[in-house]
Amino acid sequence: MTTSADAGIEERGGAIALLVQSGAVLSNLAEAITVVDRGGRTVFANQAALELLGLRSAEELARAEPGEIFSRFRWLSESGRELDLDSMPATRLFRGEPSHALLVRAIARASGEERWLIIRTSPILDPQSGEVIYAANVLEDVTPVKRAQLAEAFMAQASRVLTSTLDYGETLQRLARLAAGELADWCSVDVLSERGQLEQVAVHHHDPAKLALAQRLDRYYRPTLDEPLGVPDVIRTGEPQIYTDITTEQLAGYARDAGHLRLLSEIGARDVIIVPLAAPGRTLGAITLVSSHDGRRLVGADLDIAVRLGRRAGAVVESARLYTERSRIARVLQRALLPGTLPRMPGFEIAARYRPVGELNEVGGDFYDVLPYRRGWMLVIGDVCGKGAEAASVTALARHTLRAAARLDTHPTGMLELLHRTLQAQQPEGQMCTVCLVVVEPPGARARLTIALAGHPRPLIVGPAGTTTAAGRPGTILGTVDPIAVEEVPIELCEGETLLLYTDGVPDAARARHRGAPPLEHVGAQARALDLGEMLRAIEAAAVDSADGHPQDDIALLGLRLAGPGKVRIPQPGGRL
Repeated sequence: MTTSADAGIEERGGAIALLVQSGAVLSNLAEAITVVDRGGRTVFANQAALELLGLRSAEELARAEPGEIFSRFRWLSESGRELDLDSMPATRLFRGEPSHALLVRAIARASGEERWLIIRTSPILDPQSGEVIYAANVLEDVTPVKRAQLAEAFMAQASRVLTSTLDYGETLQRLARLAAGELADWCSVDVLSERGQLEQVAVHHHDPAKLALAQRLDRYYRPTLDEPLGVPDVIRTGEPQIYTDITTEQLAGYARDAGHLRLLSEIGARDVIIVPLAAPGRTLGAITLVSSHDGRRLVGADLDIAVRLGRRAGAVVESARLYTERSRIARVLQRALLPGTLPRMPGFEIAARYRPVGELNEVGGDFYDVLPYRRGWMLVIGDVCGKGAEAASVTALARHTLRAAARLDTHPTGMLELLHRTLQAQQPEGQMCTVCLVVVEPPGARARLTIALAGHPRPLIVGPAGTTTAAGRPGTILGTVDPIAVEEVPIELCEGETLLLYTDGVPDAARARHRGAPPLEHVGAQARALDLGEMLRAIEAAAVDSADGHPQDDIALLGLRLAGPGKVRIPQPGGRL
């Protein structure tokens, strides 16, 4: 059937007359077909094209000015670049340039409806002159295919974001930035806190002024869990929700007061999607996507992607929360196994460093302590084989057994014998433990020390001139072989000399890359002029560097220096717990 627009086209020449003669066929094709002239006027569109372009009739097409139909849409390239009429294949064709198929994203300005189109253009020539007088466009709607491709690409990108860090707050902020750029104009994420309250942990909009608006809305009108709609309802039911074409009346019905309504109106929400942040067996929070009046529409396909995103993000948040809780418990337990502060030892400087290993900061088996003993002090450093809860229990047992023995005024060899028997009694399978005990008498010009080693590395004495000497004699490791052999070795510490106790994480770190002696001696010699705390930090840094930043064992350091008059300092334990 020939339309009235077709009749007008027939007058334009013989070439278009041929097109009109086949108009009945073209009108019934599924592909959308348009014809434009050199002036940019759309002179023909079949029924599929009329529907695609949002035209009610061919008469409306005939009345449209050149470029008017084009201006009803935002035309974007696949990369998101804005396209003008000069970028279209038909315009290029009329300029004599090659006209290749073009994939575009067309967004109706009136409704926000989005379509992905492949535009292919062919010339219609004047039969007499061979001049291009019309351009025929075939517009292939590939929206479902393109959305599916984009959905998979988005989920792949979201998965990379979600696994980029174990800090779930930072993870969700990155996710909000991604979703606000790819799915909607706004994205916010709310989670249930440990106290059962809603907390907004992430929100993003590309416009900082709009972002500040959303933050004000959350600050003054944060939703409560008893509200019947929105985020609270999604968290209660675990069911996603989509609100489209939101009206002023609907906003007024949801708002708590005039101020709330004003902020909601400034947000400019037209469509809203809320999906649960779903972990196995429970809902942790909700993800909210918002399209504004000048943005794209949110449709059912977007809801499907958002639901997938909520499930993926929920699983990651649950894992991150478990990691955070496990790390917190490990840190608390580790602190309980180490002295909170070091005591004042008149006449001495004393300092300690501790560095656990492992991504989860698992509780290690290294420990140290400084406690009163007889008229002086006792320094303890030790290493329990293994990590985790089992090692922690042995660490606690060792530390408190030695503390109790010190109160009973037991001599160092007797203390180690008592710990050996205690380990055998408490650990039927035999849990190994190495210990270095140093008894420190009150200092004069020199300090008298007694060293007892049970399978532990020999401590070093670092002199003011940079000399290093190993002290003590090796003894039997505790908890395994009977009887143990431990020898008490007296030494003297002169003014300015440093006694350095350490666990085998220090030499082990060095062996990860170097052969021979660990760097402890030369690092200690180089750092002799430093403050004692700085000296221990330098040794720790050298050990970590020797292992390329990833030591395989915990590092514990305990230093004692005989200070001159007026030079006594009491640094507190350093390092990372």
